[in-house]
Amino acid sequence: MNFEFAVQKEMNGPGHAIYLTKSYIKEDDKLLIIYGDTIFVGDMTNGLKTDKDASLAVKRVDDPRRFGVVEMEGDKIVDVVEKPDYIKEMDAMIGIYFINKAKLLFDALEFMVENNRMTKGEFYLTDAFKVMIEKGNYLTTFQMDGWYDCGKPETLLDTNRYMLSHNGKKEYNIEGCTIIKPVFIDETATIKNSTIGPNVSIGRGVEIIDSKIEDSVINRHSYIEKSILRNSIIGEDALVKKIIGKINIGCHSEITNIEE
Repeated sequence: MNFEFAVQKEMNGPGHAIYLTKSYIKEDDKLLIIYGDTIFVGDMTNGLKTDKDASLAVKRVDDPRRFGVVEMEGDKIVDVVEKPDYIKEMDAMIGIYFINKAKLLFDALEFMVENNRMTKGEFYLTDAFKVMIEKGNYLTTFQMDGWYDCGKPETLLDTNRYMLSHNGKKEYNIEGCTIIKPVFIDETATIKNSTIGPNVSIGRGVEIIDSKIEDSVINRHSYIEKSILRNSIIGEDALVKKIIGKINIGCHSEITNIEE
């Protein structure tokens, strides 16, 4: 596959990011937009075969207040609402969008940019879909089985548990260590005198010494020594020494308990 990239130099929202790709796309092209911070499980076939103007992937939620949701009449979307202030069972948009004709979406995005139609200082695809509906376009939905968000620490850990439950059954025999499945340990990681698992992902070049880690994500080239960690996320090239508990630190960070 050949790829072309449009660079968003100013963070003006996902709608603006898509708008920047206009020069790469023909008006009659079909568009498939997939958010990069989410893992999806299910069959997109029905969504891609639609004869409607657009088809949006959705998943039923009990509390819609932190999602963009759709209001339906039959199979037709009549409104989209970003983070409603009420609680009822609704279909939430999960970040897979199929547009049968590119021009329909880009006309909506251009209208938003020209009229500075923003939400909280950004151009959202939710608002673009609302404009499409206002212009008489026919939008429908299709269901996905699973939707695993990586955008927040707690949801990232939930997603890690899910991925490991399906792909973390490999046997690891590391001398002097106890490994409790499911886990993923990169072959370049170094682990000594430690207990790892369950639900731990360990990236490339990580070093873990004299530690116990469970339900955590350890990113590449981090160093952990004499620590007990659970429900933790450790960024790349981070250093953790003599820490007990739950932590969430970014890349190139250091956290050390200097008390003996």
